[in-house]
Amino acid sequence: MRTSSDPNDPGFCNWVPGKWLITVDGREARGWITADEEKGFVVLLAVNDQGNSYLDDKTPDAAQFTYHGVVKIREKKGW
Repeated sequence: MRTSSDPNDPGFCNWVPGKWLITVDGREARGWITADEEKGFVVLLAVNDQGNSYLDDKTPDAAQFTYHGVVKIREKKGW
């Protein structure tokens, strides 16, 4: 399964914040943009010490990083 909040991504769904529980190697991934179970990666927003996202130095986009591991995507109860 693949899910994304990016409308240009093939995994884009009618994204609802908080609908999906994404884990990587058993730990919850917060601030995710794209998650792919088959390819085993999650793209996350980079955050500073205060927990705020920030702009990338080289682009006008928010800074982000990719984390690889065992990815699981589950719909939270009540959706």
